[in-house]
Amino acid sequence: MRKIKTLVLVVMAFFLSINVVSAACSAEDNINLNKAAININPSYEAKEGIYDGEVDPPDGEDTEAQVTYFYHKIYISNLTEDLYVVVTNNQDDTKKTLYYKDGENGTVSFDWNNLWEITNFTITVYSSDKTDCPNTKLYTTYLTTPQYNDFSTYEACDGLEEFYLCYQYLTVPQVDFNTFVELTNKYRNGKIDKNGEEIKKEEEEKGFVAFVKKHKVMIGVTTMVIVVAGGIVTVIIVRKQRRVI
Repeated sequence: MRKIKTLVLVVMAFFLSINVVSAACSAEDNINLNKAAININPSYEAKEGIYDGEVDPPDGEDTEAQVTYFYHKIYISNLTEDLYVVVTNNQDDTKKTLYYKDGENGTVSFDWNNLWEITNFTITVYSSDKTDCPNTKLYTTYLTTPQYNDFSTYEACDGLEEFYLCYQYLTVPQVDFNTFVELTNKYRNGKIDKNGEEIKKEEEEKGFVAFVKKHKVMIGVTTMVIVVAGGIVTVIIVRKQRRVI
């Protein structure tokens, strides 16, 4: 009987504690916290750095080589003292917990060095211990960062910077090398557009008309020169024929 009474007291204490916590976090608190949480804004910036470790210089060079690397700086802005964020991604098991104190003027940041795959970040916003209802999940937002495109530095991309497979960063999966060469050749030969879509005959005709309109002055002058030159040649030939007669 004593054990049953003890169990009942424990259960009552548990439910009372829940009521106390819920009561502490009022409806107004919830509204204000959710408004602040929705205002959280994730973003990224492509950055370039110099590796500061020891690197052997290339053959034939005596000077110390500098190795450049690329990374993304991830920013999470509009954070307040009442909030903190937990950041996870689809590439590894890392989890970052960031507080207002970890940043400056409400913006926290960290570096992301895995640029070989498109990365999806999940940013979950919680209430902090500065509130009456700490560690309450409030809002979830997302951020996707592109992958670095090695092919963008290849000779095949010279003059094709506007073609989607020649961008420095890709938001679509990277193709294999043979497909890359095939598609860049097709774009160079006017078979596909800058987005990799096949160009239909009607679009080719439109493209030709647009080219003529854009360069009509040059085409007109060139045509005039050809006509005049042809006329001069004709006159010379006729005069020679008359002399022979």
